[in-house]
Amino acid sequence: MAEHFEDTSYLLSFDLLIEATDELNKDSERLNDYFAEAVTEIRKNNPERIIMISPRLRSDAAYLHELEIPKDHNGYLMAEWHFYAAGPSKTNEKKLWTTGTAEEKQLIQDKIQLALQWQAETGIPVWVGAWMPGDYNDGDNYSIGEQCVFAAYMTESLDEAGIPFAVNSDTKFYDREQQMWYEEMLPLRNILYGR
Repeated sequence: MAEHFEDTSYLLSFDLLIEATDELNKDSERLNDYFAEAVTEIRKNNPERIIMISPRLRSDAAYLHELEIPKDHNGYLMAEWHFYAAGPSKTNEKKLWTTGTAEEKQLIQDKIQLALQWQAETGIPVWVGAWMPGDYNDGDNYSIGEQCVFAAYMTESLDEAGIPFAVNSDTKFYDREQQMWYEEMLPLRNILYGR
């Protein structure tokens, strides 16, 4: 892949691994070895292309501190982390969101602070590769209004922290076949993309 894309625009970056498998989730040393080897190989053809690495356990910011920065990163490295990738939950205490209580907001702030601390310690920029405003894959239990409240807090918090992000998944907002935005999702889309 590195050879194939070596002359491609630097708008292309390499995201090496998103959400490690169960085996790698338990072996941060092996994950770090993989990143070190992959970065070294990529740098042979792509010395200035951005490469992204991510921590174990579904790219959880709580494990950023386990990442070893590959020696050949060459200053063009980022760390991707996830939270609320499958959306908030009205029952799961790790990603609880009901009405946006102080405790629920603190869950978000705690993860952001972990990422910012790691970024400050390493000098490696971070970004959120996935978060979802609703629990679309697990019952779709949030009204559009509830999703808007959650999304407004999430986007504001990430923006204030200076952390770029991607929203999971565009198919919930955009009909690819008809090439149209879903009308009922426009209020939410405007919060997410109308910044």
